[in-house]
Amino acid sequence: MAVDPKTFQVELPSELIPLVAQVSEGNTLNERIQVALVVGLFTGHYVSLSRAAELACCPLEVFMQLLKARGIPWGEYTDEMWAQDTVWLEKVRDDDPS
Repeated sequence: MAVDPKTFQVELPSELIPLVAQVSEGNTLNERIQVALVVGLFTGHYVSLSRAAELACCPLEVFMQLLKARGIPWGEYTDEMWAQDTVWLEKVRDDDPS
């Protein structure tokens, strides 16, 4: 499932820009902000691991490595996250042409 990008403007404090620029994932400031936001959504338990990877536009394994590099455990799993991932995995299996 591709993420449909929407454009909107967000004002950030000037001291935040150099910190976001340190995020190594992403080539542009927008991509780096997107990754930082998705990591925050995942660590705040708003999205499952697979949904976070999808929102970050990267494979699940890459997103897991990204979290590991930051010292963020990705294995904290709630029942709700399990349900979300199960639905997502079923959709991926249904979309697989093989």
